[in-house]
Amino acid sequence: MTGFRVDWCSGPNAQIELSQAGRNKGLAFKYTPRFRATLRPPAESIPLQASYLKTATQQLKRLTQSAAPARRDIASSPGTVSPSGIEDDIRALGGALYDLVIPEAAQADLRPDNSFLDFGIDERMLHFPWELMHDGEQYICLKHAFGRFVAAAGVSPVPATSANWLTETLDEISILVISVPTPRDRGRARYEPLAAAAAEAATIERTVRALPNMKVEVLADALASAANVTGVLRERKFQIVHFCGHANYDLRDPMNSSLVLWDEDFPAGAIQRLVRRAQPVICVVNACDTARVSDERALNVYSLARAFIETGAYLVGSRWALGDAAAANFAAAFYASLLGSCQPLGEAMRAGRKAARETPSSDRLDWGAYVLYGDPRLYFRRL
Repeated sequence: MTGFRVDWCSGPNAQIELSQAGRNKGLAFKYTPRFRATLRPPAESIPLQASYLKTATQQLKRLTQSAAPARRDIASSPGTVSPSGIEDDIRALGGALYDLVIPEAAQADLRPDNSFLDFGIDERMLHFPWELMHDGEQYICLKHAFGRFVAAAGVSPVPATSANWLTETLDEISILVISVPTPRDRGRARYEPLAAAAAEAATIERTVRALPNMKVEVLADALASAANVTGVLRERKFQIVHFCGHANYDLRDPMNSSLVLWDEDFPAGAIQRLVRRAQPVICVVNACDTARVSDERALNVYSLARAFIETGAYLVGSRWALGDAAAANFAAAFYASLLGSCQPLGEAMRAGRKAARETPSSDRLDWGAYVLYGDPRLYFRRL
């Protein structure tokens, strides 16, 4: 038999659930260790107010904005701070966050590397930079295959179509790439060309076409019009939907957040409905701020992140503005791991982050922008 099944990779898997226990009651921390004992520890209370952690988020925002103000080559941008000069600050920030939140027993269990780590947080805590926690040896998202899940309130049920992932045998994996490096100007909006976004799409297409039982369709620039993208998503099914280009995030009204297609913006509401019809397993949105959430309101607002998550797909997005070259390098390494080597999703994320981190120093902070909402153990098992 040839083809693929969506499956879950075996290996040591730990799980963290973190939530606010209530107003002025600190945090509730639940840890499920890598070895599942018959007697499992209860949730424990951490006498720390979530508001105390806001300082970490504010510091991170300041550091990332000063080092990478836009998805472009910032090496020639005057007045920016060298990321190499603030690496120590990022590491210290991650170390403080780790020590404040993760109890010593859980730290000891997580000390060996190469585990799967599901990190569950409630909606009010999504904006904290959990991927950048540092255990004194390495950032947690580089040490383990790290994925988030959301203990959400009021989110629509996941579509039943996502259950097909577990029962269908796929003759091939079908990927839709939407690439808009040079969107048409409209009104007052002027978008800087993203040279590496075109190279990113070409790299994905070349990587996928070289593999057996893979199919890729690329909608680039004028072909990525709103009408064309709408028609393709309505008519065909894809296991992976990938977007590379610009994104708009409206902090005041996240429902107005959108991806920038060639001729029109693709708003959150349309994304939620049309992408759901295509039934993807994974959505990769390699653009600025696509997984950003609005402070404490988080997924209670109709942000881009929620639009994709409510389709039932797993989401790979970014928490802040990305450097163009690092975004392309992330994508190349991510797909080589996920599809070329059939590695689990969390391992493909690690490979992509490492490739982005090895991009020349102007983009070194971009590796930390990536976030996975989904199970890091998922992979396409070749039959």
